[in-house]
Amino acid sequence: MTRLIAGLLLFSFAATTYAGDDAARSAHERDLLRNAHSSASRLRTDAALSTGYEQWIFIPAAGSVRGNFGTFYKSDLQIANYRPVAQVIRARWIPQGGSGFSTQTQYITIPANSVYQYNDAVATLMLYSGLGSLEFVARTSLPPNDSIDLNAQIDAFSRIWTPQPNTTLGTVSQNFGATGIFQIIGNSSAFALGLKQDTNYRTNVGILNEDFSTAHTWTVKVAGTGGATSFTITVPAFSMMQASLPAGNWGDLYVEFIPPGDLNTSVSWTAYGSSNDNGTGDGWVSLATQINNH
Repeated sequence: MTRLIAGLLLFSFAATTYAGDDAARSAHERDLLRNAHSSASRLRTDAALSTGYEQWIFIPAAGSVRGNFGTFYKSDLQIANYRPVAQVIRARWIPQGGSGFSTQTQYITIPANSVYQYNDAVATLMLYSGLGSLEFVARTSLPPNDSIDLNAQIDAFSRIWTPQPNTTLGTVSQNFGATGIFQIIGNSSAFALGLKQDTNYRTNVGILNEDFSTAHTWTVKVAGTGGATSFTITVPAFSMMQASLPAGNWGDLYVEFIPPGDLNTSVSWTAYGSSNDNGTGDGWVSLATQINNH
């Protein structure tokens, strides 16, 4: 594949510029994609893109944002088009605590069999700052007559990184691969394993609510070698929220994300846990996996 350098942003539009670019339109296109996946037996059954490509994907957490303990995180991004024809992709910023429909959308066109690289993508591609999620949807054309491209083959990968705090040597980073829109569906629990919180490590958890019109509240249960606790996270419609675990020496742990009962199989979501070394800033990400994905 050809690797093309950052900066080839072709179009930039406000979400309100195009009539119907809203919750109702997104829900309709999600139904179209669900039907296409169902007929091809391609609904996600694990935390990864099992086919290596999708038509509607998310980077669950991205940022251009100051963190704790002297860190400043930026997200470097690669977006791939695996098809032998050019692909239009709509990119949308979903800010923490705010609606994705309130932000500007960007349109890029990736040539056949190519990959684009965007360094500090939240700032340079999306023209925003802060913490949030990135949405990429393959389109049949540029606006205003575009619709979801059910034949697309797109993928993405993001590295969120910071200069190592308290030194001029090197960087530390975490990776977020792309997740499909149907990675987690409905009201069955999802689990993020392999996390840690004690005097040397801290853990955050995040949830992306892909319900375009309704806020929902998740219960987060922490089970560790040093004890257990639970708390709730309310995520606005089409938004994401990240929260620190309650203070405590929970040791080596896993997290269970329990969605509310009002979620049904038409609603999808994504969740993750992220642990960091308090001294170096080094860390790792655990994407949540759902046992019962219908």
